[in-house]
Amino acid sequence: MGSLSGKRGSIVFVACLVALASAIGTSANVQADTETETVLPGMYLALFYEMDKGVTINFNVSSTVPIYVYFLDKTNYDSYSALGTIPSALFRTLAPVTTAESSVEAPADGRYYLIMENPSTASQTASVTIEYSFGGTGLSLIGLLIVLAIGVIIGLVVLIIILKRRKTGQQPGQQYPPPPMPPPQP
Repeated sequence: MGSLSGKRGSIVFVACLVALASAIGTSANVQADTETETVLPGMYLALFYEMDKGVTINFNVSSTVPIYVYFLDKTNYDSYSALGTIPSALFRTLAPVTTAESSVEAPADGRYYLIMENPSTASQTASVTIEYSFGGTGLSLIGLLIVLAIGVIIGLVVLIIILKRRKTGQQPGQQYPPPPMPPPQP
């Protein structure tokens, strides 16, 4: 019978883990899409995404001809589109490729650009397929703290109940006579 309190503690612990896992799983806010575009020789295609700090974009670009692929913030995109230079990129291929895959976390709120540049001067039109998905930052800090606080409170309550039962010598599921009644007062 002494293991019954251990079983209850284990059940409470497992319930807390399930609640935490479901909270993390449901807060991920994942979006996904696939699109196919054409990039003419000597041209580039820019797709932009509004992203919050900490949000991750996962992308996979495939092309029928080798292309450059860049992932830029707004400042670097402005430099690229005006001057053709990229001071800094969150992702870039150093040579033309037919596939590029990456996962990039936004360092700040703002607009980000996925660039596909076809360096071909011949009549090689690139047919580009872009697969992308966004993942949130998981459970927010406040949500994590709430789940953690609930878990700690439940754990403490179970611990207190177990310690009280051990202190009194009572075991769960066993029957005990009532405590002696004090004599009646005149």
